[in-house]
Amino acid sequence: MNQSKPSEVSSSQQNVNKWFSDFIDILKVDHLLLSTNTASPDKVRLYKAFVENDMEEIMFGAKRSASILFIKKIIFEYLTELNNQNKKPLKLALSNSDSKVLVWAEIEDEDEEMENVLLLAEAKVNSRYFSKGYCISSMILEKSDNLPIPTHYENILE
Repeated sequence: MNQSKPSEVSSSQQNVNKWFSDFIDILKVDHLLLSTNTASPDKVRLYKAFVENDMEEIMFGAKRSASILFIKKIIFEYLTELNNQNKKPLKLALSNSDSKVLVWAEIEDEDEEMENVLLLAEAKVNSRYFSKGYCISSMILEKSDNLPIPTHYENILE
């Protein structure tokens, strides 16, 4: 039986202790920011919700933060997948909501290889995030379609 001495603190316990210590430091800094009116509006709203036990605002803030995190990760991983294939479409634009990234891609006519690269990147990303309620969806057009990028998309290949 492997018993450690009471004075020895496990690595796991050290990690927990460090996390709490760091968290307390963050709270002290946030308290200073709030008390000097230098906190961001988001930080003020967060602590106000905690102080007032406003569970709806707390959960909405958590949802908003999760959406930002997952949408950023989806875009990063999608672009990384495309980059790993060393191919890029003629035009690539993105739009997003709080749970979905929309892709608008223009490729050469009959370029099935590029179309497959785009669809594979989408599938790989969706395999990681769809179960969490987030996804990416592509609209792939050919050059001869001669359609402009929709105004609510951001062109990222300029």
